[in-house]
Amino acid sequence: MTNTNDPLGRTDMNNVFITHGKVKLSIAQHWGDDNLLAQEVGVIEGGCVTKVYPYGGTLGDLASVLVQIEAELNIKENTNE
Repeated sequence: MTNTNDPLGRTDMNNVFITHGKVKLSIAQHWGDDNLLAQEVGVIEGGCVTKVYPYGGTLGDLASVLVQIEAELNIKENTNE
């Protein structure tokens, strides 16, 4: 959705930041002109987005991506010990 409170009609950007161990995740959903522009989870390591995972339009889709990311991060953490 376009931000109707913004006279310039800029993009409505929704982000939730969470942490898993030492890694931050950004869950994003961005809209512009009533069109979905991005719906993704970004893995942030060392201040940079290292991988982006798009997700579908349901809570189950988001949950599946988060479970996948958790598994990959746990494997990475265990192999770096």
